[in-house]
Amino acid sequence: MRKIMLLLFPFLFLALSSCTSKKEKEPEFLTQGGKAIVTKEIPYLAGSVKMNGFLALPEGDGPFPAVLIVHEWWGQTDYPRERAKMLAKEGYVAFALDMYGNGKTAEHPKEAKAFSSKVSADMNQAEKSFRAALEVLKKQPQVNPQQIAALGYCFGGGVVLEMARRGVDLKMIGSYHGDLTPVVKNKVSPMKTRVLIFNGADDPFVSKEAVETARKNLKAANVRYKFVNYKGAKHGFTNPNATALGEKFSLPLVYNKEADEDSWKQTLEAFKVIFK
Repeated sequence: MRKIMLLLFPFLFLALSSCTSKKEKEPEFLTQGGKAIVTKEIPYLAGSVKMNGFLALPEGDGPFPAVLIVHEWWGQTDYPRERAKMLAKEGYVAFALDMYGNGKTAEHPKEAKAFSSKVSADMNQAEKSFRAALEVLKKQPQVNPQQIAALGYCFGGGVVLEMARRGVDLKMIGSYHGDLTPVVKNKVSPMKTRVLIFNGADDPFVSKEAVETARKNLKAANVRYKFVNYKGAKHGFTNPNATALGEKFSLPLVYNKEADEDSWKQTLEAFKVIFK
């Protein structure tokens, strides 16, 4: 019996050591790239409305530059959350905010249109919702509150353009296949916020006249902006699920890998310039 115990002792020691080391480690979520990021749900209030945000944190203590992400008209699906994880992997704190309340999402375009139209009909309330999320992000201990940008997709692209036009303090906004109405039909004033707009040249939801007017108005206001028009790209070109959704609902939604990767590359390059 003594011999058996002596033989087993090294293995018991290794097992106990392994268990102890695991307990000492904090929970981590690994991206495919290998860098450890932490993600968590953050409930918050926009006035009396309950919102559900999704936070992604990079490795380290910070403080880090941070990015707000505004979802497509489908709501806070997995897509904006994946973008948040991608940003955390690059060393930014990312917060996918909620513009609809309770983190609700749409299963059908009619539902998505109803949700997004309700927000667009009251942009003063939309600004309050956006600012509420911005304050949540600023209060995170890992965040440098002076270094915040915002990215928006589809419906969210129009939202970030409107927030910049309204003077919300952001270093930069990026709009991807977004609504250009905020800078086409409203007065654009000089702003410190830099503007990136990535548009699909073949997007039937954005007319050539709207593109020309947006560029004209931004230039007239001396806004530091860059407008990229991707030839052949249609609506939703950054979302890998766009093609399937387009086919399912007979909508001109098509994923474009080249436009997606280029717009992301240009965004990360811009971050290196503004976050100094």
